[in-house]
Amino acid sequence: MDALRHNVAVTERSLKACSFRQARVQADLHAVNKALKAVVAEVKSIAGTEVEAAAKKQEEDIRVKQLEERTLEAETAKEAFHEHRETRPWRKNKRDMIEVATAKPQVTEIIAAAQPICPVSISAFHADCKSAFADIEAMTTFPEPPAALCAKLACTRGKNDRALAACPCNIEGVFKGQTPKQLKAAKNSFQPDKFAKCSEDVRADFQAKAKEIFTVVDRMSQGLADGGKAGGQKAFSQVANNSRKNGKQRGQ
Repeated sequence: MDALRHNVAVTERSLKACSFRQARVQADLHAVNKALKAVVAEVKSIAGTEVEAAAKKQEEDIRVKQLEERTLEAETAKEAFHEHRETRPWRKNKRDMIEVATAKPQVTEIIAAAQPICPVSISAFHADCKSAFADIEAMTTFPEPPAALCAKLACTRGKNDRALAACPCNIEGVFKGQTPKQLKAAKNSFQPDKFAKCSEDVRADFQAKAKEIFTVVDRMSQGLADGGKAGGQKAFSQVANNSRKNGKQRGQ
């Protein structure tokens, strides 16, 4: 009986010890779970911060790239505007005028004084024109105006570019003093299309020479016509003013 009681007591003590150990294990397990949850929360927090930082950095990079693109577009548009502005005709003319005004003085080319054309040469030229134009198809020599030394720099430098030896000033001197009717007849005589009837070997040369004379004579004819209109208007105004003055005097 005593042995049985002893065994029961031992068993009870063993059960109590097991219960104590179980409670201790559960407490340790609870502490471990709590620590594990804290670690997981900290890991999540760190990961979230890194992701948020990466997202913010990506957004900042996009903004910087967009700003660079807009700046580049603005600079390109500005350069295109200035290039277009500087290539406009009036801008170019203004720059040319400034360059001419600020340029250092160049050595002036000395040209001899102009020489008058001999009246005999002028008469001979008109006679040659009359005989040559009688049969244009048979022309072999073009009647050239007499050339004299011209004082204009443009005429002197442009002599190699002309078909005629005579410059525009010489041609104007040949036809100077003629009436509008005579100038009109001369303009018709030197119409370049008329010389298309000439032989092929001289046609282009004759047309080029005729064009130079035609241009000068046409300008002279237009100048006389404009001068005649201006003179007529001036005379009409003078007559009208005189009429008004006479009317006022009669009224008084």
